[in-house]
Amino acid sequence: QDGKVYRKETKLFLSFVRENILGNSDSAYSSEWLCILNKDTLYTHNYLYNKYLFPGISSVMPNIVYGWFTSSEKKKIVEKVFNDTTKFFFKANFINRIKIINESKNDISKLIINKYICLSKPIFLRNYTLCVFSYAIGGGSFTILCLKENGKWELLRVLGRNASDV
Repeated sequence: QDGKVYRKETKLFLSFVRENILGNSDSAYSSEWLCILNKDTLYTHNYLYNKYLFPGISSVMPNIVYGWFTSSEKKKIVEKVFNDTTKFFFKANFINRIKIINESKNDISKLIINKYICLSKPIFLRNYTLCVFSYAIGGGSFTILCLKENGKWELLRVLGRNASDV
């Protein structure tokens, strides 16, 4: 899932995530994190990466939760979650209201001070109409499933959660 279409769909999807998932005051985050997420600007790395994310996704993919994925979709999800170690780099203006922090020593301290978020690479299925995505904030991480209907993304369900202090 590389190339122009993936880049374009990723940008559209991350705009949805920024405005509707990370900026959603009805979510289950602590009040401290709600204040951070509702800021005009969030901080993140200059890349998307799957390592250490995707709680709730196992290499077995039990049918109880994932029964409506086809076997090839399950295989693709497992492959991307456990074996994809590449980073998807992007520029500062790729996502609205997200500030990019590079990994220099000076910038890492900015990440810690500003309580940054980590974003996974979206795993698109069914011709870019279904997406499995993960993000981490404050020691907690979430895996979500989203559906694109009539050109708009919506959250279908939370597939996994590891919320230690959010």
